[in-house]
Amino acid sequence: MRDREPRVRFGSSSRDRGIALLTLLAVVALGAALALIAIVNPRPSDLKREEVTNRALARAKEALIAYAATYSDAHPGEVPGYLPCPDQAGGNPEGVADAALCGAKDVTVIGRLPWRTLGVEPLRDGAGECFWYAVSGRFKNSPKTDVMNWDTLGQIEVYGPDAATLVAGAQPELRAAAVVFSPGVALGQDRQDDNPGTAQAPVCSEDYVPAHFLEAVGAVNNALANGTPGAVTKFVAGAKGNDFNDQLSFVTPTEIFAAVEKRRDFPAIAAKSVAECLVNYVKNNANWSGGDFRFPWAARVALTGYLDSIAYDDSADQMAGRFPYLVDDTNGANPTSALTATCPDQKNWWANWKEYFFYALAEDFKPSPSPGPPSRPLPLTCGSGCLQVDGVGGQVAVLMFAGKALKELNQARSPEAAKGALGNYLEGRNLTNYPNATGNGNYEKISPTNAPLNDVLWCVRIGAGGRPEAAACP
Repeated sequence: MRDREPRVRFGSSSRDRGIALLTLLAVVALGAALALIAIVNPRPSDLKREEVTNRALARAKEALIAYAATYSDAHPGEVPGYLPCPDQAGGNPEGVADAALCGAKDVTVIGRLPWRTLGVEPLRDGAGECFWYAVSGRFKNSPKTDVMNWDTLGQIEVYGPDAATLVAGAQPELRAAAVVFSPGVALGQDRQDDNPGTAQAPVCSEDYVPAHFLEAVGAVNNALANGTPGAVTKFVAGAKGNDFNDQLSFVTPTEIFAAVEKRRDFPAIAAKSVAECLVNYVKNNANWSGGDFRFPWAARVALTGYLDSIAYDDSADQMAGRFPYLVDDTNGANPTSALTATCPDQKNWWANWKEYFFYALAEDFKPSPSPGPPSRPLPLTCGSGCLQVDGVGGQVAVLMFAGKALKELNQARSPEAAKGALGNYLEGRNLTNYPNATGNGNYEKISPTNAPLNDVLWCVRIGAGGRPEAAACP
């Protein structure tokens, strides 16, 4: 009997094919999901590059803030707040700030980050490129702006990806002092590295053309800085794409001076410097007789032009007020003499922070009616006609450095008219003693009632040999 042909089970084969089809669809779906994940979430290598860039940008920002906060340490006689110029030429050596190529006063400039000047390694982004850097004209250290203090405004606005929404600079006080750029990989740019003028192989690149590394979004171009003194420069933190891949970090004036304020010695150094300048002037003014140790009159509180030194002119019988620059009413023999002329090591503190310095004078040491014969010969003494600080007498003069405006007291220093109100600067008895008509006021270093008080005081009193000296207030 012939064997039967095996029957083909069509039902079973269809089921197998169905299972296979479902499996294939699942694989396709999984592949699509993975592709979508890859699009939404960068590849691990992309994430790594991003992490490298972000870490390096943060380190650059930290180094710039530290440089500004400690500028006066590395540059005796200077005030803190300044940032270095960019490295714009390379060589001699690479990574050093080029002060000679830093443009005119108050002009923002762009170049490579001066890593060597900042005391850090050559910082690179995830693509291996070294950073670029722009600094506001008012914050660069060469040539210096007229006034450097916590009211100095940055000159850089930073826009978001749409090149229209401000990330930094919605108000003038929120503008950036500096920006650090990560250029990323070249996007069709010709990055030259064959400059024969450099004697040694570059650490970063010999190409110092910003447009070879940085891009634009619309009219906002990261490769360009506005060359007009005082003008605002616009940069953009755009979205990555085929024609833009810059990443950036910025430093604000608020961040710089927050670091300065953390230094406990900052306000004391400022107050002490001006007190020393005052003593130096009294001891060395050649236009007075050598034995006349009278101190100058104060300047008025309300002035015209608070940035202008000559506005700080002493005023006869002004026993308290702003610290004077011109002393024509005090010293009739030389009416154009400047008080700070005899103290080159301290005058920068006054020049940059002048609207914050106030001064009270003791009755016993007010100027003579005329620069006649000596009327306060050595040794000097200080009795009931002298000032007090927290009840401790014997103070010939008290220097007061006003802290930041206290919001809880509604202090305001803008518009300009607000600067003429003493209550927008001083607190407690330092405010209520004004105008110190009797010349023996009791000033305040520590508030006994925990009321808001951030004035920093420094005293002048009679020291060894009966001569005036600057000293910490008791």
